[in-house]
Amino acid sequence: YQRRVHGVGKETRVGIVEAAPSDGIGLFNLPLTTTEDEIYALFGPYNATVVKMVSHSGVFRGHAFVFFPDVATATAAKEAFQGWLTMGPNNQLIDIRFSLKSCAEYK
Repeated sequence: YQRRVHGVGKETRVGIVEAAPSDGIGLFNLPLTTTEDEIYALFGPYNATVVKMVSHSGVFRGHAFVFFPDVATATAAKEAFQGWLTMGPNNQLIDIRFSLKSCAEYK
């Protein structure tokens, strides 16, 4: 699809532009059965400090945010899993992007 760039991290109707590196990453296209424990098991070796599972009206929406002690650690975790992390019975490819907000902004 086409991308229109209106600044770092700005979403447009035709696509999503990658956010600037931050202390967090977003995991998208997660199976709806994914648990917080599974996310911690994957990213624990990178010292994940906070996992936010995104839900609407108590129903998991298939994406989560993982936060790390610093930008360098988040970058290393993103690079380690980008392009090959699959989950669920259908081996869904997980889309990994930097979070638009820092951990402090989510609290």
